[in-house]
Amino acid sequence: MTLALFLVFQSSRAEDTPLGADPEDYRIDRIVFTTDSIPTQGLESIIQTRATSLLITDEIIEFYAKNVLSRSHYPEWLRQKMRGHLEDIEAQFQYYVEDRANEDCEELRLYLSELGFHNAVVTHTFHFTGLQAHTLEFVLREGKQTNLSALVYIGLDSVDRQTKQLLEESRTVELNQPYNEINIVRQSDGFIKILRDRGYYYSSYSNAPPFKRSHYKERNTDSVTVWIRSGPRVKIANIHMVDSTTDQISVSTNTRRKMLSFSEGDWYDESKVRHSQRELLGLGTFEIVSIDTTSLWQPMTDSTINLLVYTKSRQNGAFGLAPLVNKNLGEDVWNLGAEAYISHQNLFAGAQRGRLFIRGTVQDINRFVTSGRTELEGQIGFDFSQPYLTRIFGHRVDQSLQMRYRLNRTSSTLTDDPITFSQLISRLNFTLRLADKVFINRISPYFIGTFGTPDIPEDVQLEFSSAYPMRSLADQLFQFGFVFGGDHRDHPFLTTQGNYLNGSLDYGFLTAANPDVRSARFARINAAAAQFIKLNKTDVFGMKFKLGHIWWSTSSVFLPEEVVYQAGGGNSNRAWSYRELRSSPLSDTLAGAAKELHEQLGNGTIVEASFEYRWKFMQQVKAENFWSSQLSRLGITGFIDIGNVANSFDNADAYDNDLLAGMTDVLNNAAVSTGLGLRYDTPVGPFRVDLAWKFYDPHNAGGQQFLWQSKRYSPEISVGLGHAF
Repeated sequence: MTLALFLVFQSSRAEDTPLGADPEDYRIDRIVFTTDSIPTQGLESIIQTRATSLLITDEIIEFYAKNVLSRSHYPEWLRQKMRGHLEDIEAQFQYYVEDRANEDCEELRLYLSELGFHNAVVTHTFHFTGLQAHTLEFVLREGKQTNLSALVYIGLDSVDRQTKQLLEESRTVELNQPYNEINIVRQSDGFIKILRDRGYYYSSYSNAPPFKRSHYKERNTDSVTVWIRSGPRVKIANIHMVDSTTDQISVSTNTRRKMLSFSEGDWYDESKVRHSQRELLGLGTFEIVSIDTTSLWQPMTDSTINLLVYTKSRQNGAFGLAPLVNKNLGEDVWNLGAEAYISHQNLFAGAQRGRLFIRGTVQDINRFVTSGRTELEGQIGFDFSQPYLTRIFGHRVDQSLQMRYRLNRTSSTLTDDPITFSQLISRLNFTLRLADKVFINRISPYFIGTFGTPDIPEDVQLEFSSAYPMRSLADQLFQFGFVFGGDHRDHPFLTTQGNYLNGSLDYGFLTAANPDVRSARFARINAAAAQFIKLNKTDVFGMKFKLGHIWWSTSSVFLPEEVVYQAGGGNSNRAWSYRELRSSPLSDTLAGAAKELHEQLGNGTIVEASFEYRWKFMQQVKAENFWSSQLSRLGITGFIDIGNVANSFDNADAYDNDLLAGMTDVLNNAAVSTGLGLRYDTPVGPFRVDLAWKFYDPHNAGGQQFLWQSKRYSPEISVGLGHAF
């Protein structure tokens, strides 16, 4: 009878359940691996069998469905509904099948053989009862691991000397070390890539499988022979450009050729072909880009090939009215509003982009939600970009120009009249794009000109002037410098691994709104870096560091808010609201509404670090119900934020008298917050809500700096779109 249970299967609701048995008896709740020496992490990805893993919503529904179905007094419509829910949940159950488990044992044995354990034995046991009930256990007895005594490549005699040298330098597999077939395949694939990047278009493995292993039992060693067919080295004879415009303006052939990293007469280079394809797609004007060999116009020979670059244009123009979520330049706050726009992707047949817009936004949504204080901003502007200007050392240089008029009105809690800033902003920058594999792969020199006058209520001006005699806010700003960075994340919004770096060096001239105050200069250095580590399928650990400092040569003119540093808020130290955190309390000489101008004055130094542990609910393979799919979008984040700003510009005397805080002072005044956050994935990034507590507040005196000493348990709530970093 037991044998029959394993040999006969039914294909109904639980297709893998043995006939005549209770499906619950064969449900797999856990899979474990027992090994002699190798780590068990990652072994589950090798096998086909999976353990049952229900979301918490499914477990709750399952409990109530079984409760309803076990009682006949519930109405039939409810019982029918619960029966349907139960069937959906049971469709996710994973059951033990002996034949499949035996196949998994063979897959594990082959994997061990690839690691040099050629005499490994793998068995399995499904535990029906006891403490290990519903557990499928795989037992791996590896045996002795062999060493690699020789690794020989055959078929490379015709390769040129320089390429041979590159192949030798790329070797990563060492002899007389434990045999690892995975590393041998990886090195051999690297050989093929080098050959194809050096003109050997036809290079490939000449055998299947691509290598032969010989085992010497008496020495317990392996030797491997790899056969590679290099083929002739070929040059690019002709490049043919074909564009399917679909009634749109075609990007000129000259522009499309300039985007290519190769030209006629070059040795064929597969890396440059892939890079050129990405560059053409990056223009945003093409729906499809493909680059392949062709013999339609000229025949290919033993030493030459022809390439066809095919593009299909997408729609050039667009216009509309849409909701808007954005961030201000240099600020880590989110704004919400609406925007009307008209745009074109190919203005002058050179893939130039133009965009005219008008928008209105509520600035800093989190501050508006938590305090009710409003900051409204309207903008009208024009953006223009030239995707190809020239090449420097083979790297593309882009150019962009932004012109906009900005009107900002900030309400005050201490005066009926708002503080208004009207500005005309012009920004011109050039971007040098380096290879993707380079850590810093983007360098962008730029120039900014800002012209505007702050409209401050008279009572605020009087108090401001009394607090800062002979000092003024900036009226005009001319700023130039360059930004640099590199982005190596696997996804810009839902990052699980990788890193990025953003930095800038700036120098600027300012003139004062008050004609009696002389102009000023400043220099600024700023850098932010982040690293993300994927711990497993659901968990990610991320950390961010930010450093910045401003040298202020003449303290008569205060810097604009887009230049200075602020701390606190959803993308900074989250237990403090935006612009609230400071290294020292505000000066007692400030009174009334003038206190609120400290938000525009800002600080000259910032040091911050953030650490996050991100956990996500998993989407089950067979889960198709609404609640399961929604729960899989949710995530929970635990975080610690550390840091503060220093050298506040409301203490201008410190700059005049060279009394600036140093790095030691900044670290000693570091504030620490800790908290939890909820994430919900959307097409434009995760929507987040964070609760943060002031774990250590350097402002509190009398031994009340720590949370348990101050007993201030009310959290700061921040909302936003996208992760904090």
